Amino acid sequence: MGYYINPKDGMDKAIWIKENNLQLALTPPNEHKKEIDGTPCTCVVLVDNGPFTAAAITYDMEELQAFCNPRDFRPKIFAFIPTELLKEFCPLL
Repeated sequence: MGYYINPKDGMDKAIWIKENNLQLALTPPNEHKKEIDGTPCTCVVLVDNGPFTAAAITYDMEELQAFCNPRDFRPKIFAFIPTELLKEFCPLL
């Protein structure tokens, strides 16, 4: 099981990602971490599961690749979020 963003204040995950991302993409990135304008960032995948969404933190390449299966047709948005903001949700960062 992975690590997911679940804002404590009840904020919707998509809104949290919109407010905190430094880069968005509809296609999978080639890396799970990168630096954007000097800020270390980690990829988060917002996945539409139908009745609910999940915001998965890709703490390593294996976790990112799990969301990049071409046979997985669920809608996804890939967002690079400052790693520091994700540490409260994922102890592996």
